Amino acid sequence: MAEHGTDFIAGSSSQARPVSVAETVNPPPEQGLSLVSQIFRHRLRQEDVERILAALSTSDRVEFVSKIGDLLRRVSALLDVYNRIADVLSLDLLLKRLIEIITEALNADRSTLYLYDPETRELFSRIAQGDLTQEIRFPSHLGIAGSVFTSGGGVIIKDAYSDPRFNQEVDRKTGYHTRNILCTALRNKKRELIGVSQVLNKAEVHFSIEDMAMLEAITTQAAAAIENAQLHDKVERARREEEKMLEVAKRFPQNSRSNLCWAKSCM
Repeated sequence: MAEHGTDFIAGSSSQARPVSVAETVNPPPEQGLSLVSQIFRHRLRQEDVERILAALSTSDRVEFVSKIGDLLRRVSALLDVYNRIADVLSLDLLLKRLIEIITEALNADRSTLYLYDPETRELFSRIAQGDLTQEIRFPSHLGIAGSVFTSGGGVIIKDAYSDPRFNQEVDRKTGYHTRNILCTALRNKKRELIGVSQVLNKAEVHFSIEDMAMLEAITTQAAAAIENAQLHDKVERARREEEKMLEVAKRFPQNSRSNLCWAKSCM
């Protein structure tokens, strides 16, 4: 796609300078921003966009339409985060829906969300796409997910098997083949680390910086719902444990009286 120089940039935050077709077709070679990146980053007037589109070659128009479609898919994913998980209190259901949104938005094969358990200092996952439904736990510093959680950053791995942090044993046991990985730290609105999001096998190409930004945007928007679901899950577990204790307490006096009566009859 044609490259464009700084003259393509809007003159102010509210008003853009008209762009000539010559600037579009023959941009300064030293500039590195693509046409689509310029359009998305700066406000342009309608006539600017129309003039640019008219100057594009057929192949450039195809790429432009593809980029627009990709942008709309990503915006739709952000709307899905609100529409599908905002009122979900079940942690299992929330993670399942969020994983579906991430996988579709990034055009990947599988995704996993690992949450941090501060009591055990472990990362755990309850739901990952595929047949995996059991809870998985491991120390929060191990593997690619642990490395990302420890650093608080993110990584794009083009070849999983060339990374020494990647546990190949998981692929051998499941028969799955991991090609590439995108992994980012999961933070709440206070910027505190609460977990890690990991995406596997982007279709056809490698993960990009734009994919990483999109993943961070989705998980940041979902962070509050995740923490609410975790709190609800903790309360529910405490309630179930209390019910079990009450049931035992109800049975204990009865057993004591029976044993006492039996003991008296033997005297």
